[in-house]
Amino acid sequence: NDARTVFWHSSAHVLGEALERLYGSRLTIGPPLAGGFYYDSYMGESGGDGAFKEDDYKPVEAEVQKIVKQKQKFERMVVTKEEALEMFEGNPFKEQIISTKIPDGTRTTVYRCGDLVDLCRGPHVPNTGRIKAFAATRHSATNWLGDTDNDSLQRMYGISFPDKKMLKVWKENQEKAKERDHRRIAIKQDLIMFHELSAGSAFWLPHGARIYNKLISFIKEHYWKRGYDEIITPNVYNLDLWHQSGHAMHYKDAMFCFEVEGKEWAMKPMNCPGHCLMFGGKIRSYRDLPLRFADFGVLHRNELSGALSGLTRVRRFQQDDAHIYCREDQIEDEVIGALDFMKSVYTTFGMTYKL
Repeated sequence: NDARTVFWHSSAHVLGEALERLYGSRLTIGPPLAGGFYYDSYMGESGGDGAFKEDDYKPVEAEVQKIVKQKQKFERMVVTKEEALEMFEGNPFKEQIISTKIPDGTRTTVYRCGDLVDLCRGPHVPNTGRIKAFAATRHSATNWLGDTDNDSLQRMYGISFPDKKMLKVWKENQEKAKERDHRRIAIKQDLIMFHELSAGSAFWLPHGARIYNKLISFIKEHYWKRGYDEIITPNVYNLDLWHQSGHAMHYKDAMFCFEVEGKEWAMKPMNCPGHCLMFGGKIRSYRDLPLRFADFGVLHRNELSGALSGLTRVRRFQQDDAHIYCREDQIEDEVIGALDFMKSVYTTFGMTYKL
């Protein structure tokens, strides 16, 4: 995994160099991922309408091949904060990273390959020639630092391998995956739909609703067998609750907030604080424990529109969520019981997991 991460990290640098050459874009960040890599760039006026299109994939791939053939070496350089600021003058994104992430009076590292110089801790492959196969896979819009008030950026995703046969196998697997894509199946079988007037929220059509309700019934049977008490909690709360729980400090930007009678309220993004209010609603004895509260609560999270994807990234969803209140001497049994619950459900659907 470490070798693959290094390989894809180096490939992201090559992608960034290609984007600079072709579009004169200002690069921001380009990390490796679990399944490839991407680079975010500010296109300004240099990219036509400023947005990537599928027609851009071939030119990017061709430019990457030129860079690969040149076998450019990855050269590590250590520079002071002042030298880094001078080096990236004119790129406000890199300047912000340097100003906020590098303490005064310290040094940082940059890597050079060909025309590209980029902030980076490394390590990298010896040279770009190690990248024998590359493909641009998809693109999307995003914002600097994930904040919609910041500049709009274009994200180009890629995949690369040290052997062309590996890329061929990857593409074949991708085609098979498309056939299994839940978004395609959902449309074909008339299960769900989405609409721009409620982006990120699934409309469950009759056939889909039948499956949905059957799954809920399946989980409820487990609740009854395993001693869980099903509860129902509100969807909106005064924001004071989220300040008390600590969620507002770290998560408020991802919450739907609004004003009610001069006070700030929010739609719940999770069930935890509501369950705690219910547990604390009366005096309880240690003899009452364990209490297992289960809730199919409706949750809302203000995900960025560019991140929304079928049912895997949504703004409105329900989850079979539960909180267990127990004594210290009950913890081990409760953890084992929860893991057995998970194992039973996963096994039923032929799913695997790793602890």
